[in-house]
Amino acid sequence: MFKFKEIEDIVEFSEIASFSFSVPYEEKDSLLKELSELQKSGEKFFGIFENKKLISGLVLRDYTMKMRDNMVKMGGIAFVCSRNDSRGKRSIKFLMERTVEYMNKNDYIVSALYPFSLEFYRKYGWEMFQNSKIFKISTGEIIKSKLNEDYGYEEVSVITEDIQDFYNKYAAKNHNFCLKSRQSWDNFMMFKWNRQIDRGVIKFSHKDEMRGLIMYSYSKDDKGKSIYTIFNFIYEDINTKRLMFNYLASLSKQISEVYVFLPNDFVLWPHVNERYKTEEGLVSPMIRIIDIDKLNGLKTKGPDMNVNIEIEDKQAEWNNGIFNLKVIDGEIQITGAEEADITMNIGTFSSIISGFTNIEEMLDSGKATIIDNYNGTDLEKYTTFLNEFF
Repeated sequence: MFKFKEIEDIVEFSEIASFSFSVPYEEKDSLLKELSELQKSGEKFFGIFENKKLISGLVLRDYTMKMRDNMVKMGGIAFVCSRNDSRGKRSIKFLMERTVEYMNKNDYIVSALYPFSLEFYRKYGWEMFQNSKIFKISTGEIIKSKLNEDYGYEEVSVITEDIQDFYNKYAAKNHNFCLKSRQSWDNFMMFKWNRQIDRGVIKFSHKDEMRGLIMYSYSKDDKGKSIYTIFNFIYEDINTKRLMFNYLASLSKQISEVYVFLPNDFVLWPHVNERYKTEEGLVSPMIRIIDIDKLNGLKTKGPDMNVNIEIEDKQAEWNNGIFNLKVIDGEIQITGAEEADITMNIGTFSSIISGFTNIEEMLDSGKATIIDNYNGTDLEKYTTFLNEFF
């Protein structure tokens, strides 16, 4: 008999996660430290127990994420794992269903995760909502700009209030950025695994006013090659963006290449002399609507629209049924309906609501089906980009 409850013994969970994610022996202590700090900071660890033995578990992390023109409560699911000798018992299915129930009772609007397999998590209602790339740029090929002395940058060792405020104001206006708490900043600065050389933040300013920020990780791969990875490359104006490229060019004496996560609407080519490369293997996140009714009142761009959609959700019965989806003067309105124009599952609906895709594309792909009287009305697409890694 399975029982769903919070995990108290982080050591046991860490051992299961280490095996599931093939964590090398020399990195196990780093994983345990990271998980312990997440638990201390209030993140939820849920597990499935059989005869009082933990057989599978996950971490549920709280975020406030921008989606369309709103900041919404998002549950980030991480470290989904199970005991090797308990696989095939469908404990992960039970775990995911109970976690969705928990999120529904606690007013989460959406959930996101980074999948090892798209097909696996589609079974539980998640769907893709991003296909951004990681760019590999030669620092020697970056075009430098002439800027006056009012512009400058510095590496910071302490995350000050102005950095937190700058980041959160930017997050509230752009893509699918998440607000960062003091704890999130502390976690980023502190978690350094054995292969990491450094992890830090570069602050960019104009006349002593903060205008841009880079968050980076400097590490070595399995072959001993140095890798400089930029997780956040954010700026408020064109000159600050040029200054940030000047900084990357200045690394060329020590670091020949940098890897940068960028949204699909970022225009990179004017800043480099030669062609850059896009790296394969970047895992794109997936999204899931937790409760359709909680979408009521969200703000969005685009024209007014009106469509009746039949939704199938095998894990959350409260989402099953026919819903009238309207946009009136930039506001999403959700009510019940009697007859459907189109039908789709909750994952497809979630991807549409995120802005990653729209009804037309899902009809073309066969992920949505016309039942009757669909007039082509549709939701506006957005450039989606989540760069919070969990």
